[in-house]
Amino acid sequence: MGSAAHLDYNGVEQANIQHFPEYQAAKTFGGMLRRIIKSSKFRDHQKIYFLEIALRLMRALDQRKLQSYSCLVFNNCIRRHEFTSVDMEIIPELIRIHQQVDHVLMSKDSTFESELAKHS
Repeated sequence: MGSAAHLDYNGVEQANIQHFPEYQAAKTFGGMLRRIIKSSKFRDHQKIYFLEIALRLMRALDQRKLQSYSCLVFNNCIRRHEFTSVDMEIIPELIRIHQQVDHVLMSKDSTFESELAKHS
């Protein structure tokens, strides 16, 4: 996902962006985040740690005007499959874990918090 920060979409049609490996990586990363947050095998401090990694990545993407990738990570975190409806069971868990992350990573302007607010 770090390579997404160096993408240049000048002259690339929106439909072709889905063929970039970074697009698939963002979807996979969101799915991994979902599995970790929902798992009973991880303790809260582990979930917080992984969410902090995701928030740092999403902040970097937002700063580089790649909010579409941040949204992709978030959307694949809150859905069981790409085109299914939002899993409302994960939203309260995301909120609970998010309240425990380092305050430096919290930002009302972030894609994560604005998307989370839409679904809570």
